[in-house]
Amino acid sequence: MHKIHGLSIAHHKTNEFLKQERAKLSDSAYIKFLINDDECLAREYVDNKRIIAVLSDIQFEKELTLNLGGITAMIFHTVSPHSEDTVLIYIPEEKILFLGDSTSEDFYNDGYMDKEKLMSLTNLIESFDCKYCILSHAEPLTKSDLLDYLKSILK
Repeated sequence: MHKIHGLSIAHHKTNEFLKQERAKLSDSAYIKFLINDDECLAREYVDNKRIIAVLSDIQFEKELTLNLGGITAMIFHTVSPHSEDTVLIYIPEEKILFLGDSTSEDFYNDGYMDKEKLMSLTNLIESFDCKYCILSHAEPLTKSDLLDYLKSILK
């Protein structure tokens, strides 16, 4: 999170992960492994540029609500197949739910798709009064289009 200009917010599990990574980054063999394993990381950290793991400025456990001056951001932790520190953001005034990578396979478990966790997340999405769902690597989707897609995975 060292590229963020301003305050950062993360779930406490994210900060725990970052603390673990920070400790590992003192091992040059680990750094070499990371750079050899990820071409994007290799491009960003050329010429032995130091990798820095920075904890978030603000951390929360269950949820955090921000009043952004007429717009509310409800930030909350949830179960998802992607990671143990999944956080969603709901903007009720705009009926938008930001899902990040939450619907994707487990990043930390060799791409495993836990269908029980996906079902739990699908049920949560259904419960929200949202019109659009925003994923990290896709165009905005209507709630119904996303739910149709997720349910096709669960079949």
